Amino acid sequence: MRKAYVVFKGERNGVYDTWAETHAQVDGYKGALYQKFSTKAEAIKAFEEYVEKQRPSAYFETCGEESSCATSNSSSRKKSTKADKIVELESTLSDLQKDVLQIVEKMREIKEMIHDIKLSDD
Repeated sequence: MRKAYVVFKGERNGVYDTWAETHAQVDGYKGALYQKFSTKAEAIKAFEEYVEKQRPSAYFETCGEESSCATSNSSSRKKSTKADKIVELESTLSDLQKDVLQIVEKMREIKEMIHDIKLSDD
């Protein structure tokens, strides 16, 4: 199995196959954070966990009785609306992060296929 690298904080965060690719993302980047993994699967898992931990947690308000909700002032209605927006935005962010991870993985697969084709031509 091939090793892999994760750039947690760099020019472009993500999973990389080579040190050269990784180095390009962290060289000169103040506060760079990266790590080498034994397998690509471990690297992807670590990156996904890191991305998930970066998501802010939502603040939810709950009403004990409907009548108290109906008589609440406008500021608590605004907070409820803000909480709803936060939940919606976090959900969208989570979906986009998953999409990015899938795109990165597909890019790696395509690069590997190109590399294999080049080797077979030699």
